[in-house]
Amino acid sequence: MTTGLQDSATGGVAKQRASTYGYYRQENGWITISAATELEENARRKRGWEPLTHYGRVEMATGYAINHPLEALFMQGGAKELCREQIIQSGFHLTPPVVPACRTLLSQYHKGHSEACWVDAEPVTFPQLEGDVPAGFQCRFCDRDLHPTEQARDQHEEVMHKEQRGEIRTGKVLADSMVEGLGGKAPSAEPALPGTQHPYACGYCGAGFDKSGPFLKHVEGHNEENADATKSSDEDVGSENAGTENGTESES
Repeated sequence: MTTGLQDSATGGVAKQRASTYGYYRQENGWITISAATELEENARRKRGWEPLTHYGRVEMATGYAINHPLEALFMQGGAKELCREQIIQSGFHLTPPVVPACRTLLSQYHKGHSEACWVDAEPVTFPQLEGDVPAGFQCRFCDRDLHPTEQARDQHEEVMHKEQRGEIRTGKVLADSMVEGLGGKAPSAEPALPGTQHPYACGYCGAGFDKSGPFLKHVEGHNEENADATKSSDEDVGSENAGTENGTESES
């Protein structure tokens, strides 16, 4: 007896065949797959969904099919149906989905794709992005794959780099307080050069950084230099005071 996970891995059809499904265009332009019996199709029409009946019915009886709901659409040349927003939000512009070269829809006769199905498989192309493929957003704390949107990048940072984000916020508060204590003038020898703006800028020298790690290390270097300078100054003052006291004792 196999488990549901094993059925998903092998692409086997579940004992109880799922209802037939079809593709719809929602009111916001996004393409989705949903049950497509006559009753359910009419109900979705009333909600403003447009059935894309020319792509036929799709079986959703395996774990693979559930995890690749748009594969049948892409196999039939339906990539053009997706709006730009859905493509970008889904990250398809950064990592286009790959469809098997067999171009055979899943069914009781083709329960899963074999290795031969993937020979010469090619990624899906989206004509609506031609000449205007937006760049992804790199995490400011690590070198993981690009994120499709700024919101996705921020969510990743909030979850995976919460402590580091907190350090940046704390550093900004301290920097603002320091600037306020200096009469509103930042301790910067030279401002950052125009056209070289970065997410992180040193308040001492104006150097710009794209990531927080190098930025924090750079600022720590300035802090150490300032601490050494203060220590040296205190030692010089102490030496002068000692010399004055010795001179006074000699005179007496």
